[in-house]
Amino acid sequence: MLLVVGFSHHLHNIKTFTLRKNNMTATNLSFKNKLVDHLTKNWKAYVFYLVVLFSTVLFIYALGFSTAWARTEVLGKTYKETQPIFDLTKQINDAIASLAAIGLISAVLNIMVGTHSRKKYFWTNYVLLGILIVSTLATGIYIFVGSEILKSEFTNSFDVFESRWAYLIQLSFQGRDIRPGIIESLSNSLPYMLVGLIASGLSVWLLIDERLKRPMHLAREAEVQSILEKVEKGEIKVSEKVMNQVPSVDDEIIDFTEKEVLEYETLEFGVFHKKHQTSIMIAHVWAVIVTSLIFISFIGSIVIDFLNRYQIIDFNTESIVSLHPSLISFLSILLLLAGFFNLSAIKAIEKIKTDSIPRNTLLGYAIYLIPTTLISGILLLPVALKLPRSKVELAKMRYQNNQFGFTMTFGSMLFFIWSLFTSINYSLFTGLAEEVRVKPDHNIALDITISIVLILVMFLSAEKVKAYSKQWSYGLFVISVVNLLRLFYVPLISLNTNQIPMDIFIQIAICHIISAALTTIAGIVSLKKATKIQQALKQGGK
Repeated sequence: MLLVVGFSHHLHNIKTFTLRKNNMTATNLSFKNKLVDHLTKNWKAYVFYLVVLFSTVLFIYALGFSTAWARTEVLGKTYKETQPIFDLTKQINDAIASLAAIGLISAVLNIMVGTHSRKKYFWTNYVLLGILIVSTLATGIYIFVGSEILKSEFTNSFDVFESRWAYLIQLSFQGRDIRPGIIESLSNSLPYMLVGLIASGLSVWLLIDERLKRPMHLAREAEVQSILEKVEKGEIKVSEKVMNQVPSVDDEIIDFTEKEVLEYETLEFGVFHKKHQTSIMIAHVWAVIVTSLIFISFIGSIVIDFLNRYQIIDFNTESIVSLHPSLISFLSILLLLAGFFNLSAIKAIEKIKTDSIPRNTLLGYAIYLIPTTLISGILLLPVALKLPRSKVELAKMRYQNNQFGFTMTFGSMLFFIWSLFTSINYSLFTGLAEEVRVKPDHNIALDITISIVLILVMFLSAEKVKAYSKQWSYGLFVISVVNLLRLFYVPLISLNTNQIPMDIFIQIAICHIISAALTTIAGIVSLKKATKIQQALKQGGK
């Protein structure tokens, strides 16, 4: 697809004049008009950020849901007749925590696939938005209904087993009656149900808006495609090779992939591949072997644990590797993620043969394959460095977002949330006095507050580096430092006071290291890109 300056008059048919008009009159607008114009264009993003905020509130509430009653579970472990209420309580607590976690994760994934900014949704947007709607609605309703059920059960238990409770209070709490606090905490669930309903309602609003406007966007997309077909057929004269000059369905710029550009620039396909065929072939085969072993080990672990559960075999994954079950689950997830990323890297290697892989993309995969496969990464790195740079790389940056920095920052945030959840919510749930669990105190409260602020800052950073902000690229380095420093606060305190075992501390440390590494890499790449594009704009006088 080659586009031209010469057919700019055709672009007026697809409303390019509105873009030029907006640029010319922007400086003459008052602050009020600018604000209204900004909100009109970006209202979906702000609405979705509210949904993310509400999902975060629900998640934080879910983490602290058991705070009031968990300390009394020793009563259920001591007296058989009081055990059912604590079994019910734990069941409701686990359900709320799971629903809230699904809601927050789906909110983050929605931002990663552009639900907050796209005018035309793809199937991934519909699926993730649907999960978000259901999970936030279910979380809000279940918080209220579950709390009302538990309030009734606890009230009844206080009456029926009054002597048991009095003994527990005297023994464990030195006579300080905690029963009113339990009832009060369960009575304050209505605001959180409203938060869940509002978050779900706002998500439904975004979905309905997209469905109502979809026919208009599809019609515009068809019009743009018609122009492109005329260019290819020669009905519109090509006078100069230019890229990114036709507005897309989103009134933005159509982003032609570097693959399409490389196809026009390359006279003979496969020449570069033939020069480095041996290295590429070995890197490809070894990556396939390692990736296969990753998936085999993951599936094998599941099969072994399944057979052990039904007593077909007398060993499991935990007995083989001698690690904590939680750490095994965490490492399994990392292994699975590595497997899927390896599949993407394998596809990238295969594209070298057709000269359809951009240099920066191949270089990124080569660096990634060093820790995951070693040999493939080492062999692929010099090949990637020799791959010619795209002639339109800098021009494309003017019209494309910094998706790499955006994605890496969000990936970092997911690992940070995982470490936060693990470090403040760990418990063996034995109910015994010597139970190993994280006990809520002022350090936990301060840690949660700081973490919420950091998560929100990471959201903002992702959006800013997406637009090549040099200042926020530096900000990612600060986030990396804060991320690592947190490891020496609550997690280390919990380890030193025997509130978490060493295996869990290792899991938390791995999460923080990966999170900090991702924001550091995102900062380096984003800073480099921001510097390039700023220099180019200065040289061009724009």
